[in-house]
Amino acid sequence: MKALLNSAVVVLDLVSTEGTIDARHKDIIAQARACCEELHAIVLCPEILDSLRGELGRIGVSSVIPIVCPEAAITTSALLPSLESAYRSLNLPGAPIFFATRFLDRECAASLAVILGGCAIAEAVEIHVEEDRLRATTDALGGSWRGEVLATAAPACVCLRSRGLIPQENDGQCRVGEPIVLSLSDKTTRVHERAYQSGDGRPKVTEAQVVVVGGRGAGQDWSLVEDLADALGAGIGATRDAVDEGWAKRSAQIGQTGVTIAPKLYISLGVSGAIHHTIGMMSSGTIVAVCDDPDAPIFEIADFGVVGDLYEIVPQALEHIRAWRANEPQDN
Repeated sequence: MKALLNSAVVVLDLVSTEGTIDARHKDIIAQARACCEELHAIVLCPEILDSLRGELGRIGVSSVIPIVCPEAAITTSALLPSLESAYRSLNLPGAPIFFATRFLDRECAASLAVILGGCAIAEAVEIHVEEDRLRATTDALGGSWRGEVLATAAPACVCLRSRGLIPQENDGQCRVGEPIVLSLSDKTTRVHERAYQSGDGRPKVTEAQVVVVGGRGAGQDWSLVEDLADALGAGIGATRDAVDEGWAKRSAQIGQTGVTIAPKLYISLGVSGAIHHTIGMMSSGTIVAVCDDPDAPIFEIADFGVVGDLYEIVPQALEHIRAWRANEPQDN
């Protein structure tokens, strides 16, 4: 029988998503829910959201403490007192706390572990329970090695790498605790404004079920990446080289210095497969690689590989995809 902890806590940042529980949040909930009998949440939100109770309850959260953050953005130093207060108000001494892997999450996890006398684990790719203690599998040396980390102090503050999981829905109810309103009046560091870049109409690369990724080998005609993505209704990602060349936005960069994705289908065009890129897409469901170098490392992890000139292969693929789309039955 699988060992479970009594309780665990997840920290969800809904400020950056304008109050929306997105695929990244659901993934963290699914991972945390699998290792505990009862899951609780601390939610950073721009305002008190009436929808939280029902939505979180349906995906397995028993109770939630809202931290209302009216500012455009928040800093770690301003957030820590409220996080500590919210955790203590749950009255779950020693229960692990799970975060995402963004910079703010990693800072908060490490700092909160010190405040609470626990330990911090970064970049966990798997978690399980061993004799009432949390054990995590983590990436090391850019993903070329994996290590096992046993939490020896409680609470463990753990940053979870995205795995593309979806929590099972049920008819559960979520209790909403007393909200905490974040105040920045006595802080010397604060962010006054956050500017959002306008979207291009495609799915966000961190949320898309299908992602087309271009590397240096796609630079002669980046429109092939865009055309294939649009034909498949996919998000667009890029390697660091492609971003440095100015072919794609920094927000599309996947890997060690970019975002981590876990789509159902990952398609790479002209990507060699350097470790600093593949560390950000290893949890993808099906991996398809198109590259003219038969010795490219990407083929070692690809489920399907095509060795050849992508400027010949992609137009042929587009022709077949568009023909298939044209013959699909239309909904009335």
